[in-house]
Amino acid sequence: MRCLTCKDERVIWTKDKWGSPTAVPCPQCNKNGKTVREEMNLLEREAEGE
Repeated sequence: MRCLTCKDERVIWTKDKWGSPTAVPCPQCNKNGKTVREEMNLLEREAEGE
């Protein structure tokens, strides 16, 4: 599944009030970091199995 908002990068680059680029979590696929934690746990389990 591909997120149309962030293209599966889990962050969106926006500009702050001074015009500097800032990374913010994707509101569609990374609410409170849940998706990233799940993916990291999956990667860790796969790494232990090898």
